Amino acid sequence: MPLDEETKKKLISIAEKISKGTGIVSVVAYGSRVSGYWRKDSDYDMIVVLERLRPSAKYSYGMEEGLYYSALLVDNKSFKKDCESGYLGEFVCGRLLNRFEVLTGQDYIKECEATYKRRVVVETVQELLEKYGPLSDQLIFNARYVLFNKLKKRAFLYPPVAYSYIKTYSGPSGEENAEFATGEIERQMQMLCSEGMLLRVEKGYMLSSRAEKLVKSYPLASSFRLAKLGVRQYVTHGLAGRVGVDVAFKELFSKIGRVKEKPEPPAELVDPRKDLALSEGKLVFGSDWLDALAQDIGAKDFKHEAESIGEFFATTTIHKLIFDGKVFTFVSKRYQDIWSLKWMVASLVALTARTFETRPMHRLANEYKGFLHLRMLGIRTPKVYVVAPEEKVMAREHLEGYSLEDMIREKGSDAVILSYVAKFASALGKLHQTGMSMGDTKPTNVICREEDIAIIDLEQAEENGDPSWDVAEFIYYTSTLVQEEDVWKLADSFVKGYLQHGDPRVLVNASAQKYLLPFQALVQPNSLTAARNRLLELR
Repeated sequence: MPLDEETKKKLISIAEKISKGTGIVSVVAYGSRVSGYWRKDSDYDMIVVLERLRPSAKYSYGMEEGLYYSALLVDNKSFKKDCESGYLGEFVCGRLLNRFEVLTGQDYIKECEATYKRRVVVETVQELLEKYGPLSDQLIFNARYVLFNKLKKRAFLYPPVAYSYIKTYSGPSGEENAEFATGEIERQMQMLCSEGMLLRVEKGYMLSSRAEKLVKSYPLASSFRLAKLGVRQYVTHGLAGRVGVDVAFKELFSKIGRVKEKPEPPAELVDPRKDLALSEGKLVFGSDWLDALAQDIGAKDFKHEAESIGEFFATTTIHKLIFDGKVFTFVSKRYQDIWSLKWMVASLVALTARTFETRPMHRLANEYKGFLHLRMLGIRTPKVYVVAPEEKVMAREHLEGYSLEDMIREKGSDAVILSYVAKFASALGKLHQTGMSMGDTKPTNVICREEDIAIIDLEQAEENGDPSWDVAEFIYYTSTLVQEEDVWKLADSFVKGYLQHGDPRVLVNASAQKYLLPFQALVQPNSLTAARNRLLELR
């Protein structure tokens, strides 16, 4: 709620009196009187920036001009440094995070607000990189996430401010206050887009591929930063807060009154992650991802059936939600599992040619990005329903069909099988042309569906990977599934399919000895030779 002109004049007059002749740089009103949740006994809160002040911040309480005021006086240089780096633990500049009204020094405060909120956005980017690693560039966030994520941290450091935040964003003026607070955050996010750190998308912003290089991020950086701010804030508060007994009692009774009110906090302040999203699938935090999925499909009362599928070390489960006479089938994969150690073993076996990704979050992110990327190329992959990063779980569409490996085992070099092999190779060549490799091309990861194929496992996919390994693994591995006379036919179909989109040099490179070695103990020598010879024909 804007202050009336008479009140503004009185507050400026009060600021001049309490500054005691020191030059005033700016006067800013904030708090309940500006944000619309004031009571009759509420003070008028002010920041008064002075040319010089020692200590750097000091409170002044009292009644002047018929108004009860609470002024926070701050040294100009210290205030600027607080905006730039949290010099005062954001004890002063943090008040610019919410709604305020500039009484004098408009340009100065707008510049300070821009400096502070740019830093808040950049620190949010650092935190996303730190927390979600390889999945961070798939997250969509907005200015509200930046705001409420920061407010929650400030409330953690200094719990008494929680009341103000709740009242500011949950009352009648809540949305108006949020719009004001996010205005400059939005402008800074747009500027960071022009600088290459962020990307503008339909529902908000995403980190660009350059974000990690532009922002210094390291483990526990956010925690260290928060701890440092907390220490500085309490030191500043201690130095600034030396007041008389009467003022202390007034503040005490005010806080007791606040406790009695117990206002309901807005959902975004309780959990700012509600403003995070993905371009596909629901982002779920916590262990209740199954209930979240059920809610999304309208299953209120349901029966749940689950069964592990795949190899004996499978981390994949097929689920059925039975409700209202319907059956909804989907698949989940848990990436943080003891059986994920299989990739360590696989790396040892393929030591001469390939090192496999073992980290759970990286494998989840690889698969999520891979599914979306291949689908953009026109290659069928499962739709993603839910991603639960804390649980390292992804729930996705269940695609009906037959494993290409099972079909090769059963029918060898049958014409239908050769057609499926060529289609998979064509898709692989198309993928390689975009600079991405699949990483694990065993035919168990391919589903045959009528006249088409779908790729259902991409947890080893990566940009700038090794396309020749993809070729070698498929050709040499499938040689273990068939009779010797079928090996060349399968390899030939693969080569012809791959050359529809792929680079023949990739096929030639796949014949190198380093790719052959991991399979020598698994494949008959004559079969290996037949498969390799088909690749060598392209020289």
